[in-house]
Amino acid sequence: MKDSSDEWLAEGWDETWLQVETDQASGMITLTAQANSTGSIRETTITLACGTAEAGITVSQFYEGFNGLFVDMREFADKPVFSKNGKYYATYDHEYLEDGNTAVKYPLIINAETGETTRLEGSTEYTDVKAVNNDGTMLSIGTSLSCVVFKNGEKLSLEIPGYKNINVEGFNGDGSIMVGYAQESEGRKYMPVKWNGLEPELLQIPEENMNGTQLRNGAMARGCSEDGSVVYGSEWDTQGVVYWKNGEMKYIAKETAIARTTLVSNMFTGELDEVEDYAYLKKNAERYCISPNGRYIACTFYDFYTDESGSEPSSDINYPALVDTETGEAILFDKAGFMKSMGTTASNDGTLFGNTTDSGDPQGYVFTKGTSSGVHVGEWMMSEYGIITDNNRYVMNISADNNTVSGWRVESSATGTTYRGWYYIGE
Repeated sequence: MKDSSDEWLAEGWDETWLQVETDQASGMITLTAQANSTGSIRETTITLACGTAEAGITVSQFYEGFNGLFVDMREFADKPVFSKNGKYYATYDHEYLEDGNTAVKYPLIINAETGETTRLEGSTEYTDVKAVNNDGTMLSIGTSLSCVVFKNGEKLSLEIPGYKNINVEGFNGDGSIMVGYAQESEGRKYMPVKWNGLEPELLQIPEENMNGTQLRNGAMARGCSEDGSVVYGSEWDTQGVVYWKNGEMKYIAKETAIARTTLVSNMFTGELDEVEDYAYLKKNAERYCISPNGRYIACTFYDFYTDESGSEPSSDINYPALVDTETGEAILFDKAGFMKSMGTTASNDGTLFGNTTDSGDPQGYVFTKGTSSGVHVGEWMMSEYGIITDNNRYVMNISADNNTVSGWRVESSATGTTYRGWYYIGE
């Protein structure tokens, strides 16, 4: 704004604790904050206006004696990934070639505590970051059909005879175990893969999908516990949840499915026909869903809603659920008020984190095992850590000791939705 001939203004901040001084000539803003004795982090936004242009500066102030970290990663690309212990995260930056349209993406591995950044070799083929391990030495980043895995800055060879389009979706804590999937070279079927070091093991898949027909597209592994002993994913016909533990596959979606009688509109008669269907645990491509100890898997239960009058076709609904891999049970949470929601991840004690768009505004929620309803993530963060946050945050990752929490903050605008990273590291 200092290059504009128009006068610019700063306004809108909380004047009870923040003093703002502006200098039109230099374009400088000086901030002075009073000591924060509230016992929680406080935040305010300064709006800068010049003509018809506006921009905002958000100021967060920690409370006296706070020695932890709370960071909003506003400067990075959306949907960063986090190590299981929360100490490292990975994202990318990019540079455009001379044509102005082609972007070279450079993977970044960043120490969450120190900010130390490792920038890896860039490529125009990279798409999204997939996983980073606990000490920041390993990274998986996607390409159009496959992925590239870096270890200590060097690319690993991941060939599997008879298979193509190999993807590593997750690491265990130290990166000694990787999980993902590969596609048959001469077919369409995907196979879940678990690597011990660089040695691949093809995991067992279900024979049928949730429709009761022969599985055509195979299955994919998406993540694993911190020690790598429990792997989860889904079959790729109907996205029913599968997990692998102690050398055995468990098609938990099939085992816990609930038969439903639904109403479906008949396009020929215009009448409503009764159709038998199943509600079941479903998972698409989510990579964060398992608790560090591998006991719990955050899922989404896909169900049906039928109006009591029976005059309208049944509609699809979905709400958070939890799988207990020790008991083989599915734990369903109260669907009242949650018709468009899903589970994102879980803690070692069975706390389920999820999100919902039922209100039209993306909201993060937390569900405690043994209860039927959830609380907003902002309420949970305040209760657990004394941190004031908004509710437009999803918890995507929580460390084994619950001391590090990380996830995405949802930012909606006219140009679309962006998922910015955030994290909290306790004292």
